[in-house]
Amino acid sequence: MMSPSAYQVTNEHGDEIVAGSSKKRALDLNSPHGVESYLITGSDAKKKTKRITWSDSELRALRKGVAVHGRRCNKWACIKADPDLAAALSNRSNVDLKDKWRAVSAKE
Repeated sequence: MMSPSAYQVTNEHGDEIVAGSSKKRALDLNSPHGVESYLITGSDAKKKTKRITWSDSELRALRKGVAVHGRRCNKWACIKADPDLAAALSNRSNVDLKDKWRAVSAKE
C-alpha cells in the first residue's frame, strides 16, 4: 500500500519505482540518465563500514595523548599529529578519537 506522501514513477521498462516525498528533489524526469540513477533506497542508501575493535596500543596512545595535550582546542587533531602517537592511531579519525575518549572516560 502506498502512503499518501509517496509517489509512483515507472521506468522505460514499465518497472514501478516508489520513493518517499523526501526523494522528490533528487528526481529529474528529464535527465538523460533516467529516473533510476537518481533513486537510492533501502539498504543501498548507506553502507556501514565495518567496526574495528580498539587495540590496547591504540587505547594507551589515546590516554597518553589526552594526558599530554589536555583540553586544548582541537586536541584530537594534535593527538593524531603527535609523532609519538601517530603510528598507533593512524587508522583512526579525529571523530573516532573523540568518541572513544567519551566512552572510555564515562566508564572510569
